[in-house]
Amino acid sequence: MNEFKLDSLDLQLFATKSGSNAEDLMLGAGTIYFERFDRQGVPTGILHHCGNVDAFNLTTEVTSIAKNSSMNRARELMAEVTTQVAARIAMTFTEYDPANLSMGLYGEAGVETQEEKTVAGEIYTVSPDSVLRVPHYNISDVILTPLNATPAAISAAAMMTNNASDGTLTTGGAYTGTESADYYIRITAANTTAGDIAGCKFQWTKGSVAGTYSADIEVDGSAQVLEKGITVQFNAAAGQKFVSNEIYKFTATAASGAYVKGRDYHVYEVEARAGIVNILPTSTIPENTKVVASYHVAKGKFPKIMGAIAGRIEGRLLFIGDPNKGPCYNGEFWKVSMKPNGDLTGLIGTEFGSYPIQATCISDRQDHPDEPFYKLVKVM
Repeated sequence: MNEFKLDSLDLQLFATKSGSNAEDLMLGAGTIYFERFDRQGVPTGILHHCGNVDAFNLTTEVTSIAKNSSMNRARELMAEVTTQVAARIAMTFTEYDPANLSMGLYGEAGVETQEEKTVAGEIYTVSPDSVLRVPHYNISDVILTPLNATPAAISAAAMMTNNASDGTLTTGGAYTGTESADYYIRITAANTTAGDIAGCKFQWTKGSVAGTYSADIEVDGSAQVLEKGITVQFNAAAGQKFVSNEIYKFTATAASGAYVKGRDYHVYEVEARAGIVNILPTSTIPENTKVVASYHVAKGKFPKIMGAIAGRIEGRLLFIGDPNKGPCYNGEFWKVSMKPNGDLTGLIGTEFGSYPIQATCISDRQDHPDEPFYKLVKVM
């Protein structure tokens, strides 16, 4: 774009012909762009759209000293000299993208990368009604186990009565229950012929020998499933038999690693973003004990702001006016120093958040000798 100067005759073309002109009243709106220089102060050529900016107020600060006469009581003003001129812009930002926030927090923007993986064996100390935090974002499939976990077990069956049964009852399977329990087997029909299991029937219950038993189950000589992975198998060798009302007992012990999601801990959708696992008030995890955490980590790239480390933020500011009422001005501010000028609100609140940023114009006389701070151009 070619630069040009206006002489007094040119200016008359743009001046108000006479009196007041309502078209020159201002109710402004516009767009802000900012090109942030790198750490060495070199332009990057990247213009960032600052989004919705609620206020853009340009202030010219003039500092002067005055000399008054001391020869009479009136002390008339003899001279006034300007010692400093500064141009500052007060803006109110309302959009919270990382590039904007890095200015509002006097920091720098970056990216945090997280690779997808499954984590196992991390040890944490927790207590009931508290939380533990793992060092990842967007976690899922969390499993907590004791530090010294023991596997589930099913004991051998022991005869509680003495009705002369001499067949063999074998327990097996892999117990999947989360609570330990005693199980009872009651023979309800003897095998028809000694040495042949055919005809034998049984029932089962858990918790108490006096509990409610299942319906009759016919013995087939295989490993028959009761529940939760438990199996029982009846065998009758030559001459062996099972006698009605014989009762056997065995114990299924839950794995000590079976902390239960929803009872002992929970992972809420929102808090999973920060790697938080809540230990619930109903938890059976002993207080101040160590647990082993396993979980899944999602792949992702997360923009971040490293606050209060900038040291300086300099760049080029561009204002593009689009007023509701009044003349349309575009402003180019060659070099400004940006800094926050108040609180960043809205991270928690009931109103839309905002944060004030102040830009101070720095002289760029080398590249713009006639307009070293900025220019406002009235676009017709």
